Amino acid sequence: MASTTAHSSASLFSTRKAPISSSVLLTTPTTIGSTATQDCYDVYPPKQNGESWKISNCTTATCTGGKITVSPTVCPNVTQPICANRRKPVKIYEQNGCCFHYECEYCVGPDGKPKQPGEIWTSECNTCECDQDSMSVRCEPVKCPEVQNPNCTESGQQLLNKTQGCCPTQTCECNFNQCAPPPICPLGFKLNITNGTCCQSYKCVPKGVCVYDTTEFKVRKPKKLLK
Repeated sequence: MASTTAHSSASLFSTRKAPISSSVLLTTPTTIGSTATQDCYDVYPPKQNGESWKISNCTTATCTGGKITVSPTVCPNVTQPICANRRKPVKIYEQNGCCFHYECEYCVGPDGKPKQPGEIWTSECNTCECDQDSMSVRCEPVKCPEVQNPNCTESGQQLLNKTQGCCPTQTCECNFNQCAPPPICPLGFKLNITNGTCCQSYKCVPKGVCVYDTTEFKVRKPKKLLK
């Protein structure tokens, strides 16, 4: 099979059930017909012998023997694959829009990328599948588990509704503005602090001292009398 060459058509956007067309042979370089640009020194900037440059995505000009010749992009040979399950071969153009190859018919996902028959993926909170029989994309909303209601009863906790991935959820979050300030303990007592999930809890406990006239006195044990 002879080499195929670039076509002037744009890139293929609909990739399902694309028509199969024969390739066009354009392998012989042609000389520019216009005398205004026939000479390599008539273009700007002037070209040297052996120098090549792009005229378009699919056309290359070359300075040969002082003359400009134009050649189309030469594409590799392509063959149509034999597809299973009654799938059809689809012509896929390369990024430059010049050459193409064949692939077996496939689905096209929302991102424009090919999806193989039976392939399952998630797109915008939908579970999608490339149906093998119809070669079409079928999507259903993502199935979310039942929302569990947590018990947010500790000091400083509050219930917060969130979305994790595609599904709603509820969690207990700390709101430190709800935490109580530490108290001022009276004389003879000290502040006992206990750390909680969100807030600290406080309790005034006795110091084991005597208080007289706003003054704390340590309690001393009586000395034993000597016999």
